Amino acid sequence: MTILKVGDCAIRKRAIDRAAMDAFGAMVGDRNPIHHDEAAARAAGYKAPIAYGMVAGSMFSEVLGNQLPGPGAVYASQDFRFVAPLYLGDEVELRVEVTEVRPDQRVVKVRTTCVNQHGELCIDGNAVLIRRWLPGGME
Repeated sequence: MTILKVGDCAIRKRAIDRAAMDAFGAMVGDRNPIHHDEAAARAAGYKAPIAYGMVAGSMFSEVLGNQLPGPGAVYASQDFRFVAPLYLGDEVELRVEVTEVRPDQRVVKVRTTCVNQHGELCIDGNAVLIRRWLPGGME
């Protein structure tokens, strides 16, 4: 069994690519032109089309399910603050850090942050996870 403690963290680097943007937009039905059209994005005050915030936000699921807490973890809640825009082609660093462990309830609270390749904080949030037992996994 993996024992988690406050301060444990996991980091994953990913790129915001066109395939992820197109798949996400199609899946959720969001056709807002600021995500795909240069002129619309500039008219809205951005330097280029911006990524769907939830494209990066959903990438936390990979870290939480595979690394920290890892297999057996179930999302109970997540909040996000979208602090700065992400753009197509940005290289992001997703960081998950344990802020509270409640073994009596099998609850783990984590801070979730996303920074771009310039070191700018783009997403700041918190998640609550419930740890379930899996054969060969964590309890």
